Amino acid sequence: MKKNLGAKDLLMPNPMLVIGTYDENGRPNAMALAWAGVVSSDPPAISISMREQRKTLANIKVKQAFTVSFATEDTMKASDYVGLVSGNKGDKVYSAGLTAVHAEHVDAPYFAEYPVTLECKVMDSRKIGQHINIIGEVVNVLADEDVLDANGKIDVTKVKAIAYDHTGENYIAVSKVVGKAFREGSALH
Repeated sequence: MKKNLGAKDLLMPNPMLVIGTYDENGRPNAMALAWAGVVSSDPPAISISMREQRKTLANIKVKQAFTVSFATEDTMKASDYVGLVSGNKGDKVYSAGLTAVHAEHVDAPYFAEYPVTLECKVMDSRKIGQHINIIGEVVNVLADEDVLDANGKIDVTKVKAIAYDHTGENYIAVSKVVGKAFREGSALH
């Protein structure tokens, strides 16, 4: 029997991401974020949402660009840290031990420690409830060679990405393949 839990902001799990931006003085900032998703394939675009008071939002408004790095089992502590500390209160990139590198296609930093990063330019933004939702066009994807398969595609098992479990406030490993998309259901025809 199912139980009504009421209206909740619930998807599970959420991708655990680190958003990279520069402020008006070119200082890099990193922010942990789990409110995100794909919104378009052509052009490739993603959506991220954050509260208005975030330093990252102010930076995005100035530069109209950001990067999105996938948090991993190896970067979990740094990723969690940049979600705990405000960019308005100091240099959390340095404190987290991250190496900021200027992205080639947008005016935003990526962090060398993360194996996969999306370079995004702002397409649109709007206020939804207590959050600002930003649509970013993905203009480039950066991937470390050691997370690519023999065909040059990203191998999620090598990335060792983590996800955020909103219901239990946990990080979940997403590096295990359990089935093949667009094939598992074919036996039901």
